[in-house]
Amino acid sequence: MLASCAIALPVGALCVRYTGIFFGMLTLAFGMLFHSFLFKFYYVTGGDSGMRVARMDILGLDFARYNKIEFLAGPFYYYCLGLMTVAGLAMWRIVNSPFGLHLKTVRDNARKAEYLGVHVHRFRLAAFVISAAFGAAGGAILGFRVGLADPELVYWTQSGQLVFMAVLGGFSNFFGPIVGALTFTLLQDQLQSLTEYWRFVLGAILALIVIGFPEGIAGLAAGLGRKIGWKFGWRTA
Repeated sequence: MLASCAIALPVGALCVRYTGIFFGMLTLAFGMLFHSFLFKFYYVTGGDSGMRVARMDILGLDFARYNKIEFLAGPFYYYCLGLMTVAGLAMWRIVNSPFGLHLKTVRDNARKAEYLGVHVHRFRLAAFVISAAFGAAGGAILGFRVGLADPELVYWTQSGQLVFMAVLGGFSNFFGPIVGALTFTLLQDQLQSLTEYWRFVLGAILALIVIGFPEGIAGLAAGLGRKIGWKFGWRTA
């Protein structure tokens, strides 16, 4: 995570000066640059074979072991669940802090925020570095899980999946990306077992959800909750 933040600082310092499609294309270009680096510097990264990652053994628990009993998971599952809980609480604290309020202001109206004295580029850079730290944590967990740091995870399609997860769950809702990630993963696994054209079916489902429910699954659930609340006389904010 520290290494990721160190790399994100100079990259983000350049990228956050741009917005919209220019920001997207610039981050994509840096992503492909790092992808090429991982493939070409074989003696450092292992090239297309990747880097072997040792399985974890903490406090005598063999994290490579998985229980075969149905409905029970191995220690690695609970380790990941604990990390996700800690990361979620940390992100909740960030979002609901004065710092998070500044980020929302920059997101909604950067020009007005700058007029009010907010250092827009600094806050964008901070958000860029924080996202790099969270992404690095997820990559490290995956490396322990599969025992391999695969360079293919740096390819731009992986970033596209993350965008799909956020849009599917609803990026305007705090729990939206979590819901989107679970739904996307489960849906992809089910479709892969049912048809060889699972990519086409998955793309069609995602397109329908995005068109029909632009606020995502979490936004849809929140809207239904508000309607039910008003129907039964619950005056919630």
